[in-house]
Amino acid sequence: MGALSAEEKAKLVAATATAASSFLEDLEHIRSVTKRNHTSRGELRRLSSLLRRLLVEKDISKIAAPRMGRVSFLTPDNTPYYKMAKDVNILFFSNSWARIFGIDLAVISLFDLGPAGNKPKEKTLEFAKKYGIRSQQRSVNIRFDNFLTQKVICYGNEWVRRLDVIKFMANIASGVHSNPPVRKVDILIERMRQACSYKLVDGRLNVHVMPELGANSFPGRFGHQIEMPSLGSRLDPVDPILVEMLGTAQMIVDSPDITELETIILKELRGKD
Repeated sequence: MGALSAEEKAKLVAATATAASSFLEDLEHIRSVTKRNHTSRGELRRLSSLLRRLLVEKDISKIAAPRMGRVSFLTPDNTPYYKMAKDVNILFFSNSWARIFGIDLAVISLFDLGPAGNKPKEKTLEFAKKYGIRSQQRSVNIRFDNFLTQKVICYGNEWVRRLDVIKFMANIASGVHSNPPVRKVDILIERMRQACSYKLVDGRLNVHVMPELGANSFPGRFGHQIEMPSLGSRLDPVDPILVEMLGTAQMIVDSPDITELETIILKELRGKD
């Protein structure tokens, strides 16, 4: 598609004016959800309907096209883990960048160390060096379509794209519609939801994945202890697919291009006053 003429831009700006105004309201809602310590399962499920409209149905792209052109999103660089997956059995991987129960999540990964013997730490450090995995993870700006197709979660060495996660929550898991999973990827996502849970225990985030491994499953605990006496007993566990909804929403509001688009729309609306 070639560059838009000034006349074409003006027509598209007018045609998407209502959607642009709604987008500002969407951003306000997303920010309110991502800042909360009380992470509600229902709220995250309903967030999928908003993400479907903005990303899968490309509302953001349609709004941005006549105002600033293509947009990019700031996202974690998972490239080292994609390389690693070619040689190592990754049992579970998530890198949602979400803030859940007041705790910021980073990489959560579980992989088969092979014959590590009594030196799992040394083997882990060896893998990290070989595949370029760093404690301070890189972030990258990627284009709209690449953001949708980015592989974001892995279970049993099978990867799932952000697009598939959003469509599953919206179209199958009661975000918009309720349907049984049929596609192979949807069945895999359903398995993840049943197998993995994130829960606040004694003020810390407990992550439990791969229960089929029994005692060797991953009893991860993350974050500084936080005091939430009024909420602690009422916070239900959430699964990594719901967490991915929250992480995707966080990446939208944290991306510089989205901030720029928001500024452009605000100026546009002020000019009409």
